[in-house]
Amino acid sequence: IKLYFAGQAKNWTLAAFELNELRGAMARIGRTIPTYRNVSFDMAVASIFADKIKTVDAAIKAADPAQFGAAYGEMTQACNVCHQSLEHPFLKITVPDAANYPDQDFRP
Repeated sequence: IKLYFAGQAKNWTLAAFELNELRGAMARIGRTIPTYRNVSFDMAVASIFADKIKTVDAAIKAADPAQFGAAYGEMTQACNVCHQSLEHPFLKITVPDAANYPDQDFRP
């Protein structure tokens, strides 16, 4: 969510930071739960999610709000595909539609 709001505010430094936090979270999950229901977490992330993270990263580096919005939407869809492949279709991620962090200023 913070990644999204940073991108919407065109705070590319914060967006890059939050994307790195997401990468770190994925790495920690992979170390903690390497295999889930006979599925390699790292392989699931690599095949479903990794390219989407790269696309978001490229949008951040380009400082392109339209590219960021599209890439974030595609990454969100990839989250849901991954959740479905790991038999958790009830974990549905959406693009935020309301600010959830009233105590953080996302402007650069």
